[in-house]
Amino acid sequence: MTKQQTKHIDMLEPKAPTKKCFVIAPFGEENTPKRKNFEQLLEYVIEPVAKPLGFQVLHSLDIYQPGNITNQILKHLLEDDLVIADLTGHNPNVFYELAVRHCYKKPVIHIIEHDQIIPFHVASDRTIYINRSDWESVFNSRKCLEQQILSTEKSPEAIDNPIFRGIDFPSPKNPSMETSQSEVVAYLQDLSLSIKDIQSQLKQKNVEVTFVSPDRSGLAGLRHPSEKPTSKMQEALDRNMQSLLDSLATDFRSTVSPST
Repeated sequence: MTKQQTKHIDMLEPKAPTKKCFVIAPFGEENTPKRKNFEQLLEYVIEPVAKPLGFQVLHSLDIYQPGNITNQILKHLLEDDLVIADLTGHNPNVFYELAVRHCYKKPVIHIIEHDQIIPFHVASDRTIYINRSDWESVFNSRKCLEQQILSTEKSPEAIDNPIFRGIDFPSPKNPSMETSQSEVVAYLQDLSLSIKDIQSQLKQKNVEVTFVSPDRSGLAGLRHPSEKPTSKMQEALDRNMQSLLDSLATDFRSTVSPST
């Protein structure tokens, strides 16, 4: 390692974290070679690069709060600024979590041991090869990791992965930018008031109208202005108004809040 390379590493000092980097990797049981490899990857490659760039480095072993661990991992996969995936060993959990991240078209970086084959579906994606027994390889992998992180931050619109290459559909909404439940309720309340205001204005003009039923089977009820409304017609109007609002609420929630 040259003096210039050593100086470059020394200049990378941790900053106060403003972003989150979630690491998905095979970590194994305590005191096993797999756990040691995972810890070395964190200590010698990921943390020395990510922390100086303002990232808090997290992984599933860091999750201590009560609750469903799978849901908590999914939350990190969907919301964190960056995911680093260690594909070494072809761990099925890692590839499941990687696919979830790919569905949201958010930054992810692949790492794998130098002598392993990358599975077909992600083989065309840029991957950092690392030889944990070679310090020069460790240093080079750190340089590559830094370059890829900076590249994703500079051009987030250029993010690409096998799912979005194979299927033409828009990126799901970012959960961190989603409309809150209180905003949804407020929206529906405003919508309800607007509909009632329209009804009131129509009644003042001696016009009665109901809405198309949610299943679009036809109008709930129409009557001539000179015809007096019956209790059954009014009940039909009320039922269809409520059904319409319920349908709008369901549709609205499904568009602003992806399942987690």
